[in-house]
Amino acid sequence: MGPKYSRQQEAVPALPATILVDEIVSNNCEARRTLCASFEEHGYAVLKLSPEKHDMLKTARATMFPFFDKPEVEKKQFELPPPVDPLLPKKNRGYVWGPEKEYMKIRVIDGKDMYPEGTAEIVQPALQYWFDIVWTCFLRLAQGPDADAPPFDFDAMRKAADAWDQQQKENPDPDPVDGKPVERSAKWATGRAFNSDKTWGHADALHVIEEFAPEGSSISFIRYYKKDDKQQELHSPCDEHQDTGLLTCIFVSETPGLEMLDQKCNQWLELEKQVPAGYLVVQGGLKLELLVNQGVKLKAAEHRVRIPENIQRCSSLLFMDIPRGPDD
Repeated sequence: MGPKYSRQQEAVPALPATILVDEIVSNNCEARRTLCASFEEHGYAVLKLSPEKHDMLKTARATMFPFFDKPEVEKKQFELPPPVDPLLPKKNRGYVWGPEKEYMKIRVIDGKDMYPEGTAEIVQPALQYWFDIVWTCFLRLAQGPDADAPPFDFDAMRKAADAWDQQQKENPDPDPVDGKPVERSAKWATGRAFNSDKTWGHADALHVIEEFAPEGSSISFIRYYKKDDKQQELHSPCDEHQDTGLLTCIFVSETPGLEMLDQKCNQWLELEKQVPAGYLVVQGGLKLELLVNQGVKLKAAEHRVRIPENIQRCSSLLFMDIPRGPDD
């Protein structure tokens, strides 16, 4: 005879519907609507690559990760010096290391000298393709589910950016180092995007994003360190946070660790235990949130990484952003 009472198993919240990358690229109406709905409801979307493109990104990742096993002196050849101008942000590219992880960050525009030896031929085309996917997602979100009501107020931003460029030609800002006037395009105004009232800076219009997103976007290959062979307790090498850029796209790892705060159910989901390895998860950052028209519910996704202390985790992801300064 079975037990008198049985505990009902807790239901796992439903994830967004999976979207085929090829349908996003071809601007399939249903795929675009699903993408917009996923972002509005959940804060992220799940994409499935074609087998050929999946193998392309997987091979690029496998080509890159042996770099982390090289001697420290060899890895630190890719460590960049701090910016000359103290007012500019720290360079967030090249080889970076810390107590919890190490990573190699390569921009879309970087030449082969920024790639470890023997990797550029495979990784560079994969990076370009990956960026093209994320840029296409951005355009589909900008187009919106209904072409008659686009969610991004690009016309106003474009006019404001043109006016700012004209102002800079007539009365350039002084250089922060020597005080002399310098001509700048709206490109270098993006560091002032977050105003005191949290509104989007006037320099950031569609044509600026379109022209300079390749310069501010990068791929990161990350290795989270194993902490203790004997300990299985979870730890957080990457605490909960929101990315500052436009979009982030994660290549789902075989070593689960990514957790997402799903905005629909308001629960932390162990995403990589539910989404197959090799799929893509694309999520919004703070700049995306600031671009939308009033009433459009696009919010930056809150996420984190948690893994057992006896596990090493390797992951790869693409950040789509615009540069914060000439050295970024």
